[in-house]
Amino acid sequence: MAAVNAYVGAFYLLMYAGWPKAREHLPFSLLCFSVAAYDVACMGLYTSTDLEQGVFWQGLQLAVVNPISASVVWFVAVLTGQERNRVVRAFLAAFLLLFPATLLIRGPGLTLSLDTPAIKSIMWGGRPLITYYESTLGLLSNAAVLVAIIAYGYVFVLLWRAYRRGHGGALTAIVAGQVTYFVGIVNDIFVANQVYAFVYVSEYSYLAIVLIMAGVLLRRFVGLYRIAEDASRTLEHQVIDAQADLKVLRGLLPICASCKKIRDDGGYWNQLESYISDHSDATFSHGICPDCAARLYPGLMGGAGEARPGEPGAPGPP
Repeated sequence: MAAVNAYVGAFYLLMYAGWPKAREHLPFSLLCFSVAAYDVACMGLYTSTDLEQGVFWQGLQLAVVNPISASVVWFVAVLTGQERNRVVRAFLAAFLLLFPATLLIRGPGLTLSLDTPAIKSIMWGGRPLITYYESTLGLLSNAAVLVAIIAYGYVFVLLWRAYRRGHGGALTAIVAGQVTYFVGIVNDIFVANQVYAFVYVSEYSYLAIVLIMAGVLLRRFVGLYRIAEDASRTLEHQVIDAQADLKVLRGLLPICASCKKIRDDGGYWNQLESYISDHSDATFSHGICPDCAARLYPGLMGGAGEARPGEPGAPGPP
């Protein structure tokens, strides 16, 4: 699972590097890397043979939960357009502070300590299945868990608001993933606090939400690709149609040497203006040039309209 999450995270980090406008890819890639680190801590905890080893890996687990929670909140905020939301920023700041605190602080009553063991032996079918070498959660650890639970509750609020605005398609899958995620976290909290005896399942919940989110992002990407493909196809048809019109005007046009009429494909002779108007967007505005005016209306033009010396109709030398 760690390898799968790391691969998915690397893929979407490269996607973000190539397409920064898809901002949701960055928090999602960070989520994948954080979950991969959590899976590694789980492997260390589940294979521990004494309390010292177990508490070390348990501490890494609790610390990595903070960037996981921050990535989830950030991802949903981007997806719902709430990046500048003050509550979202407050949660992100809290997780940023809790991460080094839960990672570095050790002591009875605060986080984890060898002086407060909470070793759990899980039985399955009357036989021991696994032994968790852990410490009792301290005040700081429980505070980090509480902040995460409240943050997940606010995530549901953001998703519900976006759903009411008409963004139900992708959000339905995200909500399903968040429910799975939340159930896994609650189970692990109860197991860690010895409310009941059961195996930890949060790593499976994390994998489920990663796969669901990856599916949503892939669906969005395919949708954008189809839109671009349809636009490209429409543009291509428009270019082909425009080129077809241009070829009619660029081709060899049979034109009368005397009256300048043009013969069409049906063998009919058309006025030059009519032919061009039918085969292009050009329109005509009729006038008369000075030479034709002088030739057709010699008595009306006078001055500028008179024929120039040397032309037919011009007066000879005195």
